[in-house]
Amino acid sequence: MYQKVLNYCKKHSLIEVNDKIVVGISGGADSVCLLTVLCEMRVTMSIQIHAVHVNHGIRIDAEKDVEYVKLLCDRLQVPLHIKYVNIPKLSKELRISTEEAGRRARYDAFEEIRVLTDSDKIAVAHNMNDQAETVLFHLFRGTGIKGMSGIRPARDHIIRPLLCVERLEIEEYLKEMGLKYQTDQSNYEDDYTRNRIRNHLIPLAEEMVCTGIVQHISETARIAFQAEEYITKQAQQIHKKISKEQKNTKQIRYEMKELQELDSILQVYLIREGIYQVLGTITDISSVHLTQIIELMDKQVGKQIMLPNGIRAYTTYDSLMIVDSKSIKTEKYSKQVCSSLFSKDNELEMMQLYEYEFEHFGKLELRLFMRDQGQIIPQNLYTKWFDYDKIKKSLQVRSRKQGDYLIVDEKGSRKSLKQYMIDEKIPREERNQLLILSDEDHVVWIPGYRISQYYKIEDQTKKILEVKLTGGI
Repeated sequence: MYQKVLNYCKKHSLIEVNDKIVVGISGGADSVCLLTVLCEMRVTMSIQIHAVHVNHGIRIDAEKDVEYVKLLCDRLQVPLHIKYVNIPKLSKELRISTEEAGRRARYDAFEEIRVLTDSDKIAVAHNMNDQAETVLFHLFRGTGIKGMSGIRPARDHIIRPLLCVERLEIEEYLKEMGLKYQTDQSNYEDDYTRNRIRNHLIPLAEEMVCTGIVQHISETARIAFQAEEYITKQAQQIHKKISKEQKNTKQIRYEMKELQELDSILQVYLIREGIYQVLGTITDISSVHLTQIIELMDKQVGKQIMLPNGIRAYTTYDSLMIVDSKSIKTEKYSKQVCSSLFSKDNELEMMQLYEYEFEHFGKLELRLFMRDQGQIIPQNLYTKWFDYDKIKKSLQVRSRKQGDYLIVDEKGSRKSLKQYMIDEKIPREERNQLLILSDEDHVVWIPGYRISQYYKIEDQTKKILEVKLTGGI
């Protein structure tokens, strides 16, 4: 047993020399086995161990578990931390099941002690049977490759050294070591779905389908895990190539054409990666949600769906957008931005730098200088030159308003700003976000898009106004 677990830990880099490890100990067979095996590693791996026991305040004989754990830790010379949590009360407060409340309380306690003791990792006692039960649980509810891969050997600070052994092996090991353990009678009750899988379905399958079913399912989970990792890496690489992250916002844009050229499985994983990049987690996002997002591509422009945790997905003319709606400040889009930079009645000083800060949009820098025929006009989306003498009244920075227009060609053809945005396929949701540089109703520049033809530098231009937007959209 010891060598098998040690080899598994080395293979998956679960434990390093000199690690400090917090171990969850309930008093049951699995956790007693875990603590004992890790104590054997103290000499060979030079690790330090702290044990944590959480009393859920549910079972009448819970204090017996506490006393047993105290004796065991004293015998093994392991510091013990005991936490008392009223799980029924916590369950009501959070409106979750007692099973889920207990799980959260345990991991919260483990993490608290990890930080307190400056430990590196938290070891929990999931074994191969737990793996099989988890895979079946996901399969029955409907799952993808990720669900089929079951429990991972490691996640963040959490490690699971016993995933390589079956429960029967654990019980035999404890018997050989002369170690007793506490039995939680609730594990044999059918109140929870996992208990029914453990106590009825797996034994029935073992008897009527084939022997070694736990190992077979665990091997399937291992293969699914490898497939999941490979496809995820492919999706991450594709995401870096084709995603367009909207600056200063928690939203990502994919061009529909590029998405549709991908295999369907990569579409799913790419969108999942997009959600992760926007939100920082994919908790509560299921395969059903991902499928719903993909189906948006076949629907008319402007369709949207809301997903858990505030994620909104919608289509534009040629793109699929994934947005964290909670991060959007309503006032940014509803409040009219309007600030006068200067009036022609109050001329700018030559070569002087003028700076204007705008919340959400960044900083505008203005500089006025005389035209030199040898100068090269910058070809930059956020730095533009204008014929200063053509500015009639004043220069303002504002949000769009009715009546805005711009000149779109050398003939002087006028186009409304609204029509320009439609022609450029700027999503309706983004139009009020755009910063407009205007001379009354005449749009001088839409940063990130274009300037009005009227204000362009010509051969007869004498004064140039340079406008630069930094740190903004």
